[in-house]
Parts: sequence; structure tokens; C-alpha cells
Amino acid sequence: MENNIEVKNLSFSYDKKKTIIDNISFNIEKGRITSIIGANGCGKSTLFNLLSKNLRPQSGEIKINGTNLDDIRLKQLALQLAVVHQYNTAPPDLKVETLVGYGRIPYRKTFYERKNADENEKYITSALEFMAISDLRKRNLGELSGGQRQRVWVAMALAQNTDILLLDEMTNSLDIKHQIETLRLIRKLNEEKQITVVMILHDINQAIAYSDKIIAMKKGKIIKDDMPQNVITDEILKMVYDIDLKVDKLGEKSVVIPV
Repeated sequence: MENNIEVKNLSFSYDKKKTIIDNISFNIEKGRITSIIGANGCGKSTLFNLLSKNLRPQSGEIKINGTNLDDIRLKQLALQLAVVHQYNTAPPDLKVETLVGYGRIPYRKTFYERKNADENEKYITSALEFMAISDLRKRNLGELSGGQRQRVWVAMALAQNTDILLLDEMTNSLDIKHQIETLRLIRKLNEEKQITVVMILHDINQAIAYSDKIIAMKKGKIIKDDMPQNVITDEILKMVYDIDLKVDKLGEKSVVIPV
């Protein structure tokens, strides 16, 4: 299968005393959902920042659609890859449609350019409809619930019209209802638009249910990189989290019993 992202011998450290990412290699397959799991401090967020070019590795390489990330300018990268962070901030009086419209900025020659207004409006409207928040487009962000705001940020990423979407622990601050609703929309997005999704998740069962592949990390290394049923086992979870967790079967899928 064709890869959207190829990582080879990647290493990163903030100083010489501690290596955060330790010589890892993996591929992100096109049109699939890959989840990255691991205990706090294992390097997930650092890896996310390396993939989104917020950090630069000391060694190794990252290729996006066949091109070395170092050779891709930020504006060019924004045409290929959209990012939704765990914590996002914007003025509370900003209109939903305005924030979603920011996803179209990479397509402008200048920030204030108003050409291609019809095309931009098409993508904004489509993103709002897909995330089921069309009724919120005239509302201010400060009027929305946490779950609604998170959908708005994803809609902005959709308006960007990229073939890769990176999501950093985007369900952590949501209640269980909004977590599941958001993840179902991400799966629908992946299936209907064939967008490649890379997301960091803390909930192992959610990673099982909504991923085609799981990358399990510990101390900057990859412990296992495979389909969920091959990653989520008693033995691997013990290695990753340093705790005994019972893995059972629910139909064809594994389920982690956390007590």
C-alpha cells in the first residue's frame, strides 16, 4: 500500500542528557487511520510535533508524500497536511464560519486576498455540514460547548482540503458522548473522503475501535507497530504501560479490561 508518511531512523532530544525520540522508523499508510498510544512522557507529543514540522529532528528523516519534510515550505505543507492540536485557542467573539475559513488561508497569495471566494465558501460549507455544525456558523466560539468547539477546529482542518490529518489527543477534554461522536465523525471522514488520519489517543479501547493500525511507544521507542489485534495484547500492554491489563475478546475485536 502507498504511504503518505515515511519515517526513517528518526531521533530527537532537547539536550544531550535525554533522548526523547530514539531512532524510530515506521510508515503511515495512505487512506488509513493510525493511532499512537503510550504512557505519558513516552514521546507521543514530541513525535507529533516532528511530523507537523514544529520541531526538527537531530537525525533521520520524515517524508510527506515522497518529499523530505525539510524540503517542504510551511505553506506547501499546509496544502498536504492539516493539524488539530489538543488545546486550541481563539478569541471568544470569533465567528465559527470565520475560524473555519482560516483553513483556506494556505490557498491565498496574501492573507487579505479575496479571490476564489466561491470555491472557499464551498469548502467552508462542506466542512460545516460534514461536522454537523452548520447551525453554529454564525455563533461566537465563546457560546459553544467544548465538544462543539472541537468540531469547529476539525472543520477548519477539513476546509484546508488536505489528504493527511494529524490529531493530537483531541478527545481528552470531552465527555464520553462527545468523544464517541467525534471519533465516529473521524472514521466517517476517513472512509468517505479517504483522508489519512494520524491521531494520538490515551484510551486504548478507542484506539482499537477506530484505528486500522496502532503504534505503541515507550521511552521514545516503538514497541509494536501493527494492526490493533496484534498490538493490544497482555504482554505488549505490560511492556508499554508497566501494569497488568487484561485483554479479552468482544467478537473479533480485543477489549482492554482496565480494573
